[in-house]
Amino acid sequence: MKVVLDASAGIAGAMGREAAPAVVDALKQATAVFAPDFYVVEVTSGFWKYVISGDLTLDQAMDRLVDTLKLVEHRVPATELGRRGFA
Repeated sequence: MKVVLDASAGIAGAMGREAAPAVVDALKQATAVFAPDFYVVEVTSGFWKYVISGDLTLDQAMDRLVDTLKLVEHRVPATELGRRGFA
């Protein structure tokens, strides 16, 4: 099964939120994990918000960011996704 991971799901998994078990299960079953190239920016922004709010230290956020980025095997350029949307 191919999985497309979005930033909110990646962050939910890393933060142990309610959706985390479903995210982990989907990733365990995946034969390949894809994300748009802007996933990096969105995940970074998401973890930065946790730092600003005081829920994570900068070091904790960096560790979770690295782990979350490792979940994605294939980053797809946003321009390619746009073309596919019109196909």
